[in-house]
Amino acid sequence: MGAEILRPKETFFQLVAKKGFPNRFSRFCCEKLKEYKVMDKCIMGVRKSESSKRNERYNEPTECRFYGRKTEANHVEAIYPILDWTDDDVLAFIEDRHLTLAPVYYTSRGKIDVSKRLGCMCCPLATERKRILYFKDYPRMARAYLRAGQRFWNNHPDAKVRQRYDNVYEWFARDVFFPREKDWQKANVSLFGKPDWKDFLEREFGIDLTL
Repeated sequence: MGAEILRPKETFFQLVAKKGFPNRFSRFCCEKLKEYKVMDKCIMGVRKSESSKRNERYNEPTECRFYGRKTEANHVEAIYPILDWTDDDVLAFIEDRHLTLAPVYYTSRGKIDVSKRLGCMCCPLATERKRILYFKDYPRMARAYLRAGQRFWNNHPDAKVRQRYDNVYEWFARDVFFPREKDWQKANVSLFGKPDWKDFLEREFGIDLTL
């Protein structure tokens, strides 16, 4: 359709190998891969009905946004043309225009499910349950995560995670399955010693995770 596709200078997994696993407090992946200025105006398909947080966050069909420091060079006018559309509105538009969507928007029976999202897979901002389900549905993503994490582990001997965890499997299990410290402490200490976290992850995801 004549659109220009911008490619990041570094892939997500290259960033993980440099910075470790992203989390709610260190979202370097957003900064490097999706949240930066390209032009003075941008059009976004944000809708208030997508979540309660978006309903609170977005109140006007356009707003001024800054990517990085609040300077004129980083200023963008964001425009939200379908902000007030409901799921039914979206579905009606798709059917009226006879649009074909990305496969992720279809159920196993071929029906359109407009409640599905094309956000970043396994994003740390997703709910704990949703993030785990992503990794279970796409176990090779878990293996790619671990491989990148292992590169970070090998190249950063003084990293805090190496002081806290015995290996990258333990670090990953803590990151994905136990976001609350009290749950992690309970899971990681028992009368029989520490669990075999590699074995735990392989059973959860059904895939060989040997690095």
